[in-house]
Amino acid sequence: MSTSVINLVIIVLLGIAYMFTYSLVISKFLNKISTPKNTAILMIYFSALLSAGVNLYHISEISTNAFTFFFDKQDFANAILYSIGFFLGMWIFSFSFFWISFFLVGMFTSQVEKHELSRNNREIAGLHGVVLITLSFVIAPVLISIAAQFIPYPELPF
Repeated sequence: MSTSVINLVIIVLLGIAYMFTYSLVISKFLNKISTPKNTAILMIYFSALLSAGVNLYHISEISTNAFTFFFDKQDFANAILYSIGFFLGMWIFSFSFFWISFFLVGMFTSQVEKHELSRNNREIAGLHGVVLITLSFVIAPVLISIAAQFIPYPELPF
């Protein structure tokens, strides 16, 4: 079986696990604010999933690079461990970033966000969603450049 097919299977499995577990955790958190979920809560929920998806998209590229590098060196354990490590690291970042975004939005608005979300304030939910998604597009490439430094590529002679 070729490297690309094995990598594809691993990326698909890790991606499904990433999004499924992330959606469960975020859903549980948002259920504490309002059950059943109102429109504002659903806006935050889908924004969080989209933000995590942006992060997932970016981490899958560096994971593929690491997998190919180690697989070509016949280091199968590191090929899989690096893939899992990158996905796990980005999952933790996505979750942390979701929590931090509540602080950021709360810092720039005079309202208590959780209270406003429970009252179905769609404007604050939209603002929070835009912050999550936009900052994911901005921050994820930087995280990828940091993650790339962990792959022990050989030094070039020039």
